[in-house]
Amino acid sequence: MTHRIPLIELSNTLLQFSDKSVRDLAWAVGSVTISPLAGVADPLLIPDSFWSAQFREYEPFLLELDRDPRSLHDFLKSNTKSGKIGERFELLLLFWLRSRPSFEVLGQGVQVSRGRNTIGEFDFLLRSPQGVFHWEVGAKFYLGIPGEDSFEWRGFDPNDTLSTKRETIRTKQLALSLQEESISLLKEEGIFSLECRYSLKGAVFLPIARFQNDALLNIKGEGGKQIRPSGWWCYWSEFPSLSFEGIDRLAIVDRARWLSPEHYLEEQDSLKIPEFLRKFASLPIKNRYSFLLSGLKRDRSGRLREVTRGAVVSSMM
Repeated sequence: MTHRIPLIELSNTLLQFSDKSVRDLAWAVGSVTISPLAGVADPLLIPDSFWSAQFREYEPFLLELDRDPRSLHDFLKSNTKSGKIGERFELLLLFWLRSRPSFEVLGQGVQVSRGRNTIGEFDFLLRSPQGVFHWEVGAKFYLGIPGEDSFEWRGFDPNDTLSTKRETIRTKQLALSLQEESISLLKEEGIFSLECRYSLKGAVFLPIARFQNDALLNIKGEGGKQIRPSGWWCYWSEFPSLSFEGIDRLAIVDRARWLSPEHYLEEQDSLKIPEFLRKFASLPIKNRYSFLLSGLKRDRSGRLREVTRGAVVSSMM
């Protein structure tokens, strides 16, 4: 059966920023949470209302930064070590926090040791008018695996699920402050009490067949709000038979660029669809890794912009 790749309307809020790093920064601050994907609010979860208010206040700064993004580029270049998406997300939030007068960053990536062993790390220690906080943050991307009456949300690594990630944050990462070693470390910094919060952002993808049949599924997030899928996914075996109507070129999205859409992409960074499919088909089965795909279309000015995003995954799902 042939499935047509769905074209997805992207957020104009993000597309107003031409620089990719600034667009990622806007995404890091303004995007909604994906946890919990249930109708029950979590008191430890930083609410979407907080992020929405912060983005509205920060938007003028972002527009100014977009005109001259060198300070952001220099910051990311000098602080990036692994190049992993989680590291980039934390650095973007650190840049934002340092530019906000209502926050004082007391520590970022603060390791806690027991003897010679590291037992955990505080993502952020912050002071605000509301008190001192320990924040744990994450940017995750999940594929919806259909069940009888709901979805199971798995990462590109099938051992990574939304439920296990949320449980790890709540029971292990946020509980770090209760360890004796953490209490001693915090006291040395003059911190005698703090509140714990977390934020889990990212994107969810639906199977391409389900996406076309009922894209507006009853996917609920914090407070019962509906979460809009960011794209589709399919297996390697399904990919060659997809219909690419309305798409001019394809590009594999590097993991460091997963956060925000590819507003404008240089032609040399993408391939025409027949060329992409030939390259795709030539890969040995053992080399068929999962990847994120951007479908591009030329706008009236002739520039390539993203009109769809999907994940092509191995059969292990």
